[in-house]
Amino acid sequence: MKLKFVTLFFLPVLLQATSCKSGGSDRTGNSGGVVSKDAIPVIQFDTTENNFGTISEGEQIIIWFDYTNTGEAPLIINNIVAGCGCTVPRWKGEPLNPGGKESIRVVFNSDGKSGVQNIPVKVYSNASDDVTILHIKGVVHRKY
Repeated sequence: MKLKFVTLFFLPVLLQATSCKSGGSDRTGNSGGVVSKDAIPVIQFDTTENNFGTISEGEQIIIWFDYTNTGEAPLIINNIVAGCGCTVPRWKGEPLNPGGKESIRVVFNSDGKSGVQNIPVKVYSNASDDVTILHIKGVVHRKY
């Protein structure tokens, strides 16, 4: 009786483990083998630096960073971290298919800022380069 139970329990497990087609997922989170395990997304920004010029203290500006997925798998932006609390990034949380284009919106609040600004914005993704650093630059004139 014990042998029959062990055989009935472990045989399906053994067959699943040794089957040719893996039901696992690849680096992109896809399952079912639709995308090759060797395929990776590549994030390509139109520019990694945006100079907003000269503004007065207290002004808010919106900066856009356009990018394309030039890879062969869906691109997923996991997180975006700005170098200070004066900068707030926004992006779609959905995967971007190969060849797709999208934008990251960054709002810079110059309240309490003055002088030359160079704020890094780190983009974390599943791309071949998993961290891309964008820069927001410009000059803020102090309000008197």
